[in-house]
Amino acid sequence: MKLCLTLAEKSVSDLNQKLGFHDGRVEYIEARLDHLQRLELPHLPATPKSRYIATCRPEREGGEYRGEEPERIRFLERAAEHGFHWIDLEHDVTVPASLPTRTRVIRSRHVFGSFPASLPAEFPTLCAGELGKLAVQVHTTRELVQLLEWAEREPPRGPHVLIGMGELGQPSRYLAPLLGSQWTYVCEDAEVPSAPGQFSLREARGLGQASTETPLFGIIGQPVSHSLSPPLHNGLFRHYGLPGSYIRLPLDKLDPWFDYLAKSSLRFQGFSVTLPHKTDIIRFCQDYDSPVRSVNTLAGGAGNWMGSNTDFPGFLSPLLSRMELKGASAVVLGNGGVAHTAVGALLSRGVQVTVAGRNEERLENFARQFGCRWVLMQDYRGRADLLVNTTPVGQHPNVDASPLSETQLHFELVYDLVYNPEETKLIRQARHRGCKIISGMEMFVEQAARQFLAWTGKNPDRMLIRDLIREAM
Repeated sequence: MKLCLTLAEKSVSDLNQKLGFHDGRVEYIEARLDHLQRLELPHLPATPKSRYIATCRPEREGGEYRGEEPERIRFLERAAEHGFHWIDLEHDVTVPASLPTRTRVIRSRHVFGSFPASLPAEFPTLCAGELGKLAVQVHTTRELVQLLEWAEREPPRGPHVLIGMGELGQPSRYLAPLLGSQWTYVCEDAEVPSAPGQFSLREARGLGQASTETPLFGIIGQPVSHSLSPPLHNGLFRHYGLPGSYIRLPLDKLDPWFDYLAKSSLRFQGFSVTLPHKTDIIRFCQDYDSPVRSVNTLAGGAGNWMGSNTDFPGFLSPLLSRMELKGASAVVLGNGGVAHTAVGALLSRGVQVTVAGRNEERLENFARQFGCRWVLMQDYRGRADLLVNTTPVGQHPNVDASPLSETQLHFELVYDLVYNPEETKLIRQARHRGCKIISGMEMFVEQAARQFLAWTGKNPDRMLIRDLIREAM
């Protein structure tokens, strides 16, 4: 997978430092000169190991440049004379006749707002350069699929890069090189991407040298930006010398994605499934094995998906070594897909369960499904042997939040299924109250190990998994 690292610094001194640091670590480096506080050319290495792209993007194409257009074009000409291998010129700009003959030209177009009615119609103006780049804003999974299908079945002629922007466009950035794009753009830090939907260089390195023959895996949900599953599973593939690349798949709807997989040549062979799709995903399984109507793992391939629930044994495993469950009382916070698993697992072990949440109608329907009691979270004042938090409250980046106040924690044991951070505010509150605690890390390790086993037949070392997660965190 060829990568282009985008660097968007405010000062030329910072840009110089980063260009020197990354030279040779990635095939292409794009310097976003429009982000500089004043137009100034950076120093390129005397004998560069990477290929350098100069970009000075105007506001009309989503950039930061607000000056006069002739000055911008002259600045890009100077960048070419300065040694940049490529310059990026927008689709509506005339290529300067005075460019050095060695300089290559990217013709780019960025479509914000509505998704194009015709993707092929957006591309002809980009053919004047050595490489055409089309980036379109993706708002839905259906639009993502339109972009992927076009890239796979009717790609434009000549070297090109086709990518979707935004959270729901991110899968196209992972898959672009597998579908004919010359490279994909990455950033240094996914928390501050230089373009919407970019993922980090570190994550890209973890994918390994993916090709059209590489087995693909991914985490389906929305959102999935917080998930540590990609660095974990890619780390396991590399450690055990197994082929495979695991990517993030933020999807708002499942039907367009699975319709696409049924026709695609991409070799997706397994998925982790998280909120909000754990119950709806069952529709796409040819068979599934789960004690509750919730699935978090798919294995197999298009038209032959086997679903399973590794959350169920992963949830019970740390509990069984901490307390006697039969006859115990428990309060479960939440009523989503993970709550289905937690409540079903506890009831199967003879626990008396009360579910708590904030939406009365959803809570009542959920409790009726399992035949258990329910209470609004803000009204809860009781005591129980066990508290289980299945909500995302307290999850990174909202690490200062807790689903309950410390005065509400009248429990022998508190089990928080949030694993990032490993020690949540709820866990700290429980420890301060003298409760026993179980971190969500324990469940995450066990369920992830069982997923990897389902996909590869390899039962991974649990301490290795814990180390990989902590390294990613």
